[in-house]
Amino acid sequence: VATASRSANVGVAVLDTKSGDLYTSGEAATDFPTESVVKVLIAAYLLANGQMSGQAEQLAYAMITQSDDDAADTLWGEVNGSGLIAWAEARYHLTDLGAPPIKAEWWGNTKLTATGLVEFYAAAKADPLVGPWLFDAMSHMTSTTADGTDQDFGLAAKTPAATDAAAFKQGWGGDDDAFNSEQLNSTGL
Repeated sequence: VATASRSANVGVAVLDTKSGDLYTSGEAATDFPTESVVKVLIAAYLLANGQMSGQAEQLAYAMITQSDDDAADTLWGEVNGSGLIAWAEARYHLTDLGAPPIKAEWWGNTKLTATGLVEFYAAAKADPLVGPWLFDAMSHMTSTTADGTDQDFGLAAKTPAATDAAAFKQGWGGDDDAFNSEQLNSTGL
């Protein structure tokens, strides 16, 4: 039996939103492809800019709760997707959120750092235009996605202690620049 050696790059960041203490491990300051986690930035932009109504709101809710990729495809073009990192950094005074995708339309290739993401979540939570809607939607994440993929993993593994009053956004896929690795992102508040 032949086995392939496997390696993993891991970035972990935990921010205590009450004390402000930040705990990190691994490559917490490294840019990782977001996969579907970028959908929180899309929704935040719509909310902050008064565009969350009607069809956009229906698509955004499915995009967050069911990780609907078709909804993200539609909304990406409406929010200047390649500019989302710069927009979020400016709005929330962040300096290490991440980087835009290498191709303008490739939303899953948007990069985030673990430390930047937890700082974004804390700032978005405090934003009255963004936090209430976004974290309510994230707290209603479905067990399976719009395409039937199981998203009960990592932080969102369905145990009562982990999910009471919690909000999650998962992301997975192979959107790294070289197409040679898989990403598995589990994020939450």
